Amino acid sequence: MWRNILCHAFMQIIMLLILIFVLPGWLVKDYLVLQQPFALTPTVDAIGTKTDVCEGFWQPKFKTCTKLNAWYAAEVYQDSITIADWKKLAATKDSDYDEKTLEALRCWLWQEEGHSAEIKAMGGLANCTTAKLDEKVAKDKKGILMTEWYPQDFTFGVPTQKCIHYTLIF
Repeated sequence: MWRNILCHAFMQIIMLLILIFVLPGWLVKDYLVLQQPFALTPTVDAIGTKTDVCEGFWQPKFKTCTKLNAWYAAEVYQDSITIADWKKLAATKDSDYDEKTLEALRCWLWQEEGHSAEIKAMGGLANCTTAKLDEKVAKDKKGILMTEWYPQDFTFGVPTQKCIHYTLIF
């Protein structure tokens, strides 16, 4: 009997490890990766000088161009440290982020703040866009327009995709 219990426990541990660390993007939005590398765009100015332009988020410290993942979560709930880290990044343009993730996060957050009926009228989260949020003059709890909302504007204690992921597993 102990052999069966230990074998079953070992198998459950393996399955939990796979669900937690290998498949987070399968059950919920991928929250593990903060940024993806983004290629520089070669341009030529009026004088004929060739330069590379970052059409994403430029990080001068590392001299890299990236697109930020708005779903990124270090903790289960938004805390002051994570919000402060987002503020330090100072990414305040839609082009700094992967636009699809930022748009999806804005729509999800607006729905979570009690606007499910409005999202349903738009055709659900899949049909929600920044333009439709702008038409509705959608604002978050702080009064910030959702079209001008960025991850550094999170309120303390908001659940993240990591929280939803762990809730689904456990």
